[in-house]
Amino acid sequence: MIGRGSFERSLQILGQGSCRRRLVLLSLFAWLQLGAACQTPVRSNEEVVFFPTVAHLSPDQQDWIVPVHAWVLKRELDSSFQQDFLDRVETFLDAGADADQAILKDRASWFLADSESRRQIDLELGQESYSLGPTALNGHVLAELKIPRDAGDTVGSPAVLNYNSLGQGGATQVFAGHTLLVAARGLSVISDIDDTLKISDVQDKRALVANTLARPFAIVPGMPALLDDLADRGAVFHYVSASPWQLYPALSGFFQQEGLPDGSFDLSYFSVADLSAFKFATGAHNVKPKAIEALLTTFPERDFILIGDAGEQDPEIYGDVARRHPGQIRAILIRRVDPSTDSKHDYANVAFKDLPRTLWIVF
Repeated sequence: MIGRGSFERSLQILGQGSCRRRLVLLSLFAWLQLGAACQTPVRSNEEVVFFPTVAHLSPDQQDWIVPVHAWVLKRELDSSFQQDFLDRVETFLDAGADADQAILKDRASWFLADSESRRQIDLELGQESYSLGPTALNGHVLAELKIPRDAGDTVGSPAVLNYNSLGQGGATQVFAGHTLLVAARGLSVISDIDDTLKISDVQDKRALVANTLARPFAIVPGMPALLDDLADRGAVFHYVSASPWQLYPALSGFFQQEGLPDGSFDLSYFSVADLSAFKFATGAHNVKPKAIEALLTTFPERDFILIGDAGEQDPEIYGDVARRHPGQIRAILIRRVDPSTDSKHDYANVAFKDLPRTLWIVF
């Protein structure tokens, strides 16, 4: 809840702005006040998706700072709205798209789900319980918990801290989540997903929609072996992509199927307007720099390897990161999506200008 004193001070500041600005921000404050006061438990017909995160030690080394990111939603698998959307997808893809109806229906259900705002999520973590919320208008909530260093199930390398939602408000389902406990020093890998780990054909809109919604995901040959080798060297993985959060359930299953290492996920927020335009896995420049910067800032003593592809903007984004953080970036690996067009990239003089030639590899 926003304190009355801070709320009144905010009103004084708002009084100095334009009328339109005051109205917009007053509406925001009103929603925040209402959300804090009127949040309700997750209901029995709603689901909670927890996205994997990475935790770091507090400055005094006594606690883990654990980010928790959750999404509360309600799916309707047989609505007329969903059927209308499926028909649109099939019309857009054409009869020759080789669409799998079961896959299309399942993945579309996540995109068409109702995101539930003002929900409270109660967590069970070790011997303690914690409350998160309220969820925002998009159904997401991001919180930061402080957990004693020796709390929870921390088996594995990196150690994994598991937690569960508590049944409440008539809900009987329990939803599981986890975070990776990452040491201050070590090796981290930041990897793209589309056309780096799975074949998406981002540059071909019809193929991208088919590969995103209506076909089994296909692994990029050789990438599981590369990531396995890095995992054997003790690497922690962070998957940063312009793919929407709604794809996480399918991506999670795909990663398990292909044996890709567990890791944190930073994806993009995706609206109904984006869906109507079939905008998938685009806008990397809006997602990746901020997510990568946050990781490098949180773990200033770790070494990082950046893995991406030449299909979109990974070379330029990674080059900028390496110039800003020369002491942290140990290697940049870029996959050629279409070798026949690779000549258009002047890596040495554009994306990787002023960087040592030994730092980056195009394969």
